[in-house]
Amino acid sequence: HILVKMTDPNNPTEEEAAKLKEVQDLLALGKSFEETAKEYSDDGSASNGGSLGVCDNKTNFVEAFKTKMLEMNEGEVSEPVKSEYGYHIIKIDSTDKETIKEQLSASDSALKDWSSDTFYDQYLEYIVFNSYNVQYGDETIEKAVTDYVKSALEQRETSRQG
Repeated sequence: HILVKMTDPNNPTEEEAAKLKEVQDLLALGKSFEETAKEYSDDGSASNGGSLGVCDNKTNFVEAFKTKMLEMNEGEVSEPVKSEYGYHIIKIDSTDKETIKEQLSASDSALKDWSSDTFYDQYLEYIVFNSYNVQYGDETIEKAVTDYVKSALEQRETSRQG
């Protein structure tokens, strides 16, 4: 996900419009989506190459973004999608549950590496995780997520005792 924020998306400034065009041009020339997101996205996911993690129809996104995301196929990159925040460019990495399970299970998975600098304090994640009524359609994904939340909390507790 790459967000080009705009004060008024219906009437972008010259600078905002130029930034959006530059992002589109870079992607069209073959620059990697992840590097472009790191350099240009006005969103918290920029440091993680634009990754929003595992998302589905229950993920809390603005409606225009979610509608477009759900229409897309694996490997697709969207045209700019307007929302009240500006314009979003969306890339779908995977739509396959088995691939997502493998990514979650990999020891170096960015989707679950909560100790990396791309994630915040593990305890905050634990609080956030427990603040939502997350429903899982797959037991493997549920187990992977809950095991890592538990592990993050245990790591935090151990580090505080040392």
